[in-house]
Amino acid sequence: MSIDQIKARLSGVSRIARAAPQPLPPTLAVTDPAPDTRRTGRKTTRAPGLIFPGGQMASIPCMVVDQSINGARLQMQAGWVNPFRGESSLRERFTLVMRIDRVEIDCEIVRIEDNEMGVKFLSMMRPLARKI
Repeated sequence: MSIDQIKARLSGVSRIARAAPQPLPPTLAVTDPAPDTRRTGRKTTRAPGLIFPGGQMASIPCMVVDQSINGARLQMQAGWVNPFRGESSLRERFTLVMRIDRVEIDCEIVRIEDNEMGVKFLSMMRPLARKI
């Protein structure tokens, strides 16, 4: 076997080794949920909270499902009466009280669904100034 033949065989092997991996068949492929594009990680919690929309509106009980330093996901009871209706509710502000930690924080709605709401924190957590 000549040197040219050996080089040809080796170049064929290296092309095979460098080939892109083949995708798994659809039955074996793992489907990941949408990637988390938040800048900071979220910590799973199950802490009770109260939403104070302001004005004469009553407080709304909620559950802080997860949170980060920038925001949180709030879950309301099924069948709750939503005072934040329509597209105009996005960017609406309220005060969230985390009852166990006895702190409050100003929030802005960034996403709202049937019984779930995503909020962005507008202030640092501060000691609870009101009696609940």
